Amino acid sequence: FEVSADALPAYKAVVVIILVVMSAPAVRDAMKRFKKKRVAVKEVG
Repeated sequence: FEVSADALPAYKAVVVIILVVMSAPAVRDAMKRFKKKRVAVKEVG
């Protein structure tokens, strides 16, 4: 990706926020439930 130097800190901040949110226990539990639903749908369909 070509990102201008002054926009780089903003991109880094967004990436860090996404990583923190994805590692939160509540989000991980929700993702597990979502994956289970997808697997169940694949088995039925």
